[in-house]
Parts: sequence; C-alpha cells; structure tokens
Amino acid sequence: MPLPQKGPSNVDLPSALWDSFRLLLSSTRQRRQRSPIKAFSFVALMFALSCSIATESCAQTTVFEANFNSDASGSSGASPDAWSASTASSCAAMSITTSAWRFTTGSGGCNNETAVWTSSSIAISSLTGISLSYNTTTNGFSNITASMSNGSLNGSVFTPNAGATTTQITFTVVITKKDRYRTLDNVVLTGTLSCADSDGDGVCDDDEVDGCTNSGACNYNTAATDDDGTCTYATGCDYCSGATDGTGTVVDGSALTPFEFTLTVDNYPEEVAWYMVDDDASSTLIWGTGGSTSNPTVLSASEVADGATLVYNQCFDLSGSYTLVISDTYGDGLLGTSSGGTPGWTLVVGPGSGTTVSTINGPETY
Repeated sequence: MPLPQKGPSNVDLPSALWDSFRLLLSSTRQRRQRSPIKAFSFVALMFALSCSIATESCAQTTVFEANFNSDASGSSGASPDAWSASTASSCAAMSITTSAWRFTTGSGGCNNETAVWTSSSIAISSLTGISLSYNTTTNGFSNITASMSNGSLNGSVFTPNAGATTTQITFTVVITKKDRYRTLDNVVLTGTLSCADSDGDGVCDDDEVDGCTNSGACNYNTAATDDDGTCTYATGCDYCSGATDGTGTVVDGSALTPFEFTLTVDNYPEEVAWYMVDDDASSTLIWGTGGSTSNPTVLSASEVADGATLVYNQCFDLSGSYTLVISDTYGDGLLGTSSGGTPGWTLVVGPGSGTTVSTINGPETY
C-alpha cells in the first residue's frame, strides 16, 4: 500500500515531522527485523505525534519557583514563598539579604553550624521528567545538600514514588568555619505535563479550579487555579471574614473608626519601631511594625529611605482604650537629621480630615 503524501486533514502536523514519520515507516517495512535504534526512534516520534493529536501539553513547564530577591528585608524564618527555616545554632544567623537566602557563621567559636530550609508542599501529579535547579554561592568551608520527599533526587532529576502527588524540597547547609556564608536563590522545579493544559498554566485541564486567586480579596480561594473575576474586596473600615476557601465575605465595619498614623523618620529608620496595644490586653500588638512589646520589629533600612514619611491606616472600636508606643534602639529618639523633612509623627482619628489626637514635630526624645 503506498504511503500517504500528507498528514490527516484533521491534524496540523509540521511537515518535517510528517516526513520523518514517513521515512521511519518506510525504513521499517524494508527490514525483516527491526533495529532497536529504529524502534526507539519510532516510539519517540509516536509520542510526539500523540501529544499533537491529543492536544496535550508535552512541553516542559515550571512547577514551582522561589526567588528571594523581592524578600530582601533582612528578616529570618519563613519567607513569602512559604518556605520554613530552622537552625539550632546560637552563633550563626539566617537572613534574606543580598538578593538571596543567606546563612552566615559569626566570629569566635562559630563552626560546624547547620541550617535547614524546606519549601511548602508542591503538587506533582500528572508530571514526568521532573528536574530541580537552584543558585548557591559561598566563600568556602560549607556545603549544601538538596533532597525531595516522596521520591528520590539523583543529581537534578527527581523520581517520585509510585502514587506520589506532592513533594517538598529541603536544603541542608553545613558551615564548618567561622565568618563563612552560604546562599540560596532561584529554586526552580520543572516537569512535563502528561495531560491536556489548554491555558498553559501548568495545571491539567481536569484539575483546574475556578475562583478568586487574589490573596488580598475577601473571597480568596487557596485552591483556585483560574481566576473567574469574582474577587470582592473590603474598603474603608469594612474587613474580610477570614476564610480562604472561597467562602469569605466582606464584613460591615461601619461601627469602627478610622485611625491614620503618619511618621516621618530621621536618617536612621533602622533604629525606629512603633506599635499600638489595646489597654485591656497590653502585651498584644494590634497595629505597628510587628514583633512584641519587649522586642518590637524595627523598620528596614533597605525598604524605608532616610527621612521618609510613612502613612498607616487602620480601624478600631472608638469605645476602647489604646496606647501608641514609638521606640528607638539607639535611645536618642527622632533626633537625627532628616532628608525628607522634620522628624515627627501625627495620629488622626475619624473619617476625612478627622481629629488630630496627638502630634510631635521636631526633635523628640522618648
């Protein structure tokens, strides 16, 4: 039977691919016994043809990516990418600085220190050819080891256990000398989908979930993969109910009163922290830069410019009693020279222009 001169009319195959298919088929017919190499090539080509005919996504897709450049706040512990970090060391430090996650040993007797960084759970169902890559730097005397749960990692290639649907990436860092560091950044997990993915988002069509994908919306759904345009947001003193399964609603906050706190820092913002507490629970921060009353989180010099004016808004029950605290780690208050204006702060309560409750302009010790 003569070979067809073109592909089936209902499949749009590249001409070169179809020509290769014809040549392979012709070569196979001319041999009484098939060559193992020809057989392998034929199987590989048939896989490519099946992907085109079934309109499946056979291209490699990024399954997971963590880039810590945007997290350069000097903070330690879990990052916005939902990683967790732990170390038993009392002299080494973890931070997100110099555009990467960083583990550093101090001076003195700081050696043989270990840190462990672990990702959030990553879905890997319907994926083949899974591969891990990452960037790491060091100034010596350290090593980093990568591992992945629910399977085996050999070099950069991950082979999941039978039936595994998720995995977590773990990096173990060991530094054996003082004044050394190891960094981690640009962690990427790629794989090939063995299913249809019509929108190319790395999720099989059968696994897509419609819903609100914006974490700032009240009806945010953590399981949603396709945004359906239904996101709803709180405005003014309204607030979100807190559910993250798509059932969250906007709660009426008309009984609350807006507070606006304006702070102009001096040229040492990294020394300044502020917070507010409810006098009925004075050990619990309800507003501010974070941390605790005994150890409030200071502003970040990498995020707040010298002399910057910062404006914060929040709503509270006006029948309550509150205390606003501003602290300075150096102990001299807002006394330094300011590039942006006179250091000071103002607290305004009420809608619109409101009522100025307290204001300080100029050098102030506290």
